[in-house]
Amino acid sequence: MSLTIPDLTEPLRQRLIAEASKHGHSVEAEALELLIFAMKLKAAEPDVAEPSSTNICDSVRGIWKGRGTTDEMMQELRGEN
Repeated sequence: MSLTIPDLTEPLRQRLIAEASKHGHSVEAEALELLIFAMKLKAAEPDVAEPSSTNICDSVRGIWKGRGTTDEMMQELRGEN
């Protein structure tokens, strides 16, 4: 497979070359490692942009689930716990 990145800026290209050199990789191997890493990160994070629920309130509750109430967070910030 071949991949072309048409709008790759020169500074970014130079950083990719430098990182590849630092890791002893070809530029292609370094780019592949970065893509794999990015895809693993994306798979591990919930997709906030596309809520699974049609009810926006349920979506927001899901984002904040397990984070405590606002009062609890403020108490923690004030050192009251």
